[in-house]
Formats: sequence, structure tokens, C-alpha cells
Amino acid sequence: MSEQAPQQPVEYLQQHPDAVVDPAKAEIMAYASRGQEEAVVAARGLALEAASNIGNNSFRDSDNRGAHHAATHQAGLAEQARVEADKQAMQAGDIYDQVKGL
Repeated sequence: MSEQAPQQPVEYLQQHPDAVVDPAKAEIMAYASRGQEEAVVAARGLALEAASNIGNNSFRDSDNRGAHHAATHQAGLAEQARVEADKQAMQAGDIYDQVKGL
């Protein structure tokens, strides 16, 4: 079963039940970070594919990396994308709070 990024705000709420109390804020945060969530999923998928090929000397990723190096590289990209997704969601939440407070 492959991982997928949240497609709808309700999925974000299901995956992050303690993230926010305000559903409107959660929706804003989900939409703001959706692209990065997709990047996280894509990188994790590539890391998993590469990791499952460790020991297969003929495996090469699109940049001609071996399985171990590709898995490590993609895991790092997934981690970076996760940090960016969280940052984007938090920034959107902060802006929402500022606008709501006006």
C-alpha cells in the first residue's frame, strides 16, 4: 500500500488530530502545505523503492545512484520536504490567526 498526501482538509484533520481545534484554520493549513505534502510522499516512495532494492547491484535511480545511496538521498529529501510542509502550514495558520483577530 502506497502512502498518499492528504487530498482534502478532512484527511489532514484525520492525520493530524491534535494539530488545530479550528476546522477552518486546519483547512487553510492543509491547502497551504498540500504541494509539500505531495513532495514528502513522492520522496518517501522513491526512498522505499530504493531501500527495497538494496543488495540488487543492477538497481540505479534516475540520477544513476545505487540503491543505498538513492534510499539515503530520497529519505533526506523527504525529511526536508516534511520540514517545509510543516513550516508552510504553520505560516498559513499564523496568517489565519492574524486575519481572524482583525
